[in-house]
This record gives sequence, C-alpha cells and structure tokens, in this order.
Amino acid sequence: MLFIAIFLTVNCLYSTSALPTVSGGGIAAGQSLNLTHSLAKRAEIPPDQKCHQPSDWIGRRCMIEFGNGDDTWADQCLGDDRVLYWELGTCPPNTMCTNKFILPETITIVCINRPAGITDTGANQQTGVAQIGASAEPAREHIVSIPVLNPIPGASVSVFMEGTDGTYIIAANAAIVGSLRGTTATACNYNVTNRDCVPTGQYDLGKGNILDFTFGLGYGQVVRFYYAMIGGS
Repeated sequence: MLFIAIFLTVNCLYSTSALPTVSGGGIAAGQSLNLTHSLAKRAEIPPDQKCHQPSDWIGRRCMIEFGNGDDTWADQCLGDDRVLYWELGTCPPNTMCTNKFILPETITIVCINRPAGITDTGANQQTGVAQIGASAEPAREHIVSIPVLNPIPGASVSVFMEGTDGTYIIAANAAIVGSLRGTTATACNYNVTNRDCVPTGQYDLGKGNILDFTFGLGYGQVVRFYYAMIGGS
C-alpha cells in the first residue's frame, strides 16, 4: 500500500516508435517551479579534479557506461591544445553517482547513498528506486510520476535505469524525459551516449509538485529505475 500511495506508475499503450513529446520553454506564471538563471562567474574547480592541470577542468559527469557499475564518474577536461579528454573516478563504496547542475551552465556529480526504496529523503534531497517492467510485457512506453515530499530549492533532477543484477546500464527503448507537471519545463533530458536523463537546470520544487518521467522499454525488459532530486548548495 505504501508503494501505491507514494509512487505511481502508468503503463500507457503508446507506440514505442514515437518518442515522448515535451515542449520546451519556461515555467508557467505563478508556479513555484522556477528555473534559476545565472549571472555567476565560472563554476568552481573541485579540489579533487583529475585533469592534467586544474585549468583544464570544465565539468564532471556520471559516466556509468565506462565503468563496472553505477558509481563511475569522469572529469571533462580541455587542454591547452583545445583537445577534449576525460579522466575517470569512482564514488566511495556503497554509494552511487548522480548528476547535478551547478551555475553557470555546468554539470557536476554527487555521490549519494544507494536508495533502499521508492522515497529516501535526506537534507535537501529526495531519491528512490523501483523495479519497472515484466518478463512477458510487450514493448511500450511507461510513465513514472514522483511527488515531491518536501521542498527542495535549486533542485537538479536526474534518472537512469540499470539491470536488476546491477551490473549494466539499460538503454531506454524510447528516450527518458523528465517534465514538471503543470508547466512546460523539462527537468532532465536523455543523454543517448551515457543512457541517462541529465539535469537541464536548477528548479525550486515545492511539496506536492509532481515530476513525470516518460521512457520506453523493450519486450520483456525489467529494470531498476533510479531517480534523484538534489538541492542546490
């Protein structure tokens, strides 16, 4: 009963050949979900950056397809020769990687405790995991709706899916898109290479706001669906 009350999954009978449609643009007037715009200086270089030199650092992303699990990240680096390169790192034991949007226009990562259920809450964050799909289920689009339990100012929203044994990342049959219900805002967009839904900005999420995640699964696919709403510092 707790699962049903907090976490709503709707299997819509849409063709998986059609990707979810989410309009772009700002948030409707009067909504509490406000995108934070930046006039800030360059994002601060993390002290543990792994680039050849600190000035090469331009961002950090979860890069779970390059590792052996969901705890791998990489620093994105741009050398003096203007050639882009990556340097890998891993989160501490018993944690997993999630992307976070910071200003100005930079993605970094946070290593979070692995969620134990559909709603784990901490200081200025909400995370969760649930099993989606069935062994004999036809290919179809899914909609997962997550209510915000407590206000999360400056939230970054991200999602990824992995196999039930936790050893590989699932490529969605139709792209994962996260939208803020009642608005035109898209909280995360699908990264085809990394197979995750990456934050598009920072949003002030209020208690009772709902995030709708649409994605497609193939025939018989069963996945662990992970989401994270991580507040700004």
